[in-house]
Amino acid sequence: MQVPLLDLKAQYTTIRNEVLTSVSEVLESQQCIGGPKVAELEEKIAALSGCRYAVGTSSSTDAILNSLRSLDIGSGDEVITTPV
Repeated sequence: MQVPLLDLKAQYTTIRNEVLTSVSEVLESQQCIGGPKVAELEEKIAALSGCRYAVGTSSSTDAILNSLRSLDIGSGDEVITTPV
């Protein structure tokens, strides 16, 4: 017997209408970057994680770069990461 670790289809089925409504609102407003839905998501993530702020980025690379900049890490500093 094969037991699935994660059933994304089943999860999506339960929130499908909410997801489609939210995506449609963003697409219709054409405010994909820095729009009200992004601000709302940032506020919710900050509250969920117990932080004052959360910042949405376009990629995980940008998130890492922002983190390094906020720590004043720059040229000549050594940063060790995973190869993944």
